Amino acid sequence: MKEEGMENYYPGDNEWSKYVNFYTEYNDGNVYRLLKLLNNHLDMAIVIYGYFGMEESLRWVTYKIPVLNNLRPIDCLENEALLKRLKTALMRLP
Repeated sequence: MKEEGMENYYPGDNEWSKYVNFYTEYNDGNVYRLLKLLNNHLDMAIVIYGYFGMEESLRWVTYKIPVLNNLRPIDCLENEALLKRLKTALMRLP
């Protein structure tokens, strides 16, 4: 039986764009330190930095995250389904 991933609940690119826009105000320039780790996914860098701050962001992207089926956020960047999983997980953060 195939495990259903969070990517199946991705609310869409329009909702993701709204979410990114919310965190854009937190972009003080330090967000660019995350870009290399995040393979130049600026939207991911903005959201992760806005939510976690710099030091925690640098750690969080390399942790195995249970809601991502124990993948690291940086492992989700090159696969469309996993990228949707990561976006969905980020949008569900409290």
